[in-house]
Amino acid sequence: MKLSYLVAVLAITAATNAKADVAGVTAGIEMWQADPTLTAGDTGYAQSLTTGDENTTAVYVAFEHPIPLLPNLALRRQSLDFSGSTKLAAELRLDGVAFPKDTVLDNQLKLAYTDASLYYELLDNDLVSLDLGVTARFVKADANASAANNSASTDFSVPLPMFYWNASLGIPATSASVFFTGNYVNYSDNSFYDARAGLAYEVIDATAMSLALKLGVQKLDLDVQDQDNIDAKVALDGAFLALEIDF
Repeated sequence: MKLSYLVAVLAITAATNAKADVAGVTAGIEMWQADPTLTAGDTGYAQSLTTGDENTTAVYVAFEHPIPLLPNLALRRQSLDFSGSTKLAAELRLDGVAFPKDTVLDNQLKLAYTDASLYYELLDNDLVSLDLGVTARFVKADANASAANNSASTDFSVPLPMFYWNASLGIPATSASVFFTGNYVNYSDNSFYDARAGLAYEVIDATAMSLALKLGVQKLDLDVQDQDNIDAKVALDGAFLALEIDF
């Protein structure tokens, strides 16, 4: 299904289910303990790289309004920085520089992306909420490797159109809910998805604002083949804690 067709369908559905409401802003910060599995290198010469866990932070904000057919906007920024030491099981090449088998090298991979999501509220009540839309994700990655007498570095950047979803289900007679949110795209030999699921608890529920704590797990998977002459696979998972405020 083409993204333009999806947006049109969502707009019609949102307009059909629209209700009177006021404009609002939701903002949050997440702390994520990410456990990585990484492979990177020049196309055809990528190797597994050993790194440690990373404590990382993401920030996000969403703007909602009551105007039918006009999508809401959500922004998110995530950055990751992994480093470690690897004994190569086979030859690695990075930016044309060869590191032979059994070389012990210091390696680092930085990954950052910024999301701009346009979405519609298809459901929005005390029990169930469902947002669907599309995301423009701007990805930038930098890889560095160094051994005793050699070093290399390379980078790639790519814009990605992705599907976006955000759903929650309230737990009756409590201030808690379960949630599931994320993005997904798969094209040619490249794929990227991230998903977060967990439990949210509203610690403040006032007329002007609400404050919620969120605890859950997040998984991210990036598979890029021959992007700027780089092959890269990044798989991350782990628990996260978030603080979210809604005006």
